[in-house]
Amino acid sequence: MEEKIIEFKKRGKIKRLKLTKEAIALKRLRIIKKITRAAAGTAIEASERTIERLENGRAQLSESRIKKLLRRYKVSHEEFKNILEGKIILPDMAAHTVHKRIGKGNYKRRFDTKKITKEVRVLKCLREMKGLSQSDVASLCGCHRKSIGHIENGRVYLTEKRIRMYVKACSATMDDYFDLLEQDILRDEVIKECLEILKTIEADKLKAVSALLVNFK
Repeated sequence: MEEKIIEFKKRGKIKRLKLTKEAIALKRLRIIKKITRAAAGTAIEASERTIERLENGRAQLSESRIKKLLRRYKVSHEEFKNILEGKIILPDMAAHTVHKRIGKGNYKRRFDTKKITKEVRVLKCLREMKGLSQSDVASLCGCHRKSIGHIENGRVYLTEKRIRMYVKACSATMDDYFDLLEQDILRDEVIKECLEILKTIEADKLKAVSALLVNFK
């Protein structure tokens, strides 16, 4: 993996920038991990366009952003160092392979798919924690309820703007969002597991559990 000098026009003038090994490696890692630019953007609180600029050498990669992206891609700093030193070789895969194939030579567009990502589940958890319905969030965001449904059902790309809008409507902060995102087991999984256990408990024991849970309100 070698650094490259890229040329592009900006306001009629030719600009030359260095495409670093870090930028090349991060792009290849994202594609290998089947992560879209929009999903990667949420890790650094940036837009899909920003990820594109970082990967193409048109924006500077800070140490902070590299750390956050590596955490999102689940790659250790030691592994990343080995990649940069050429000890680990990453294949140069086509960018469109992050999307699923629907037929020979064709790939699904985003609205043709239903992909419930961790980011989507975190947003839904935030809404439920605040006791809000999809209609409540839609009203606060100034959009139709179906738009919120599309977000929670994984029908649209999660841009930074959409995430911030949703989080704000839930009276939460981006720190709350990222704290939930970094948890190994999400709230909805715990609730589902608890419900399955509750279904098997005898009536008298269930009343005792109910009384205990009331104390946590």
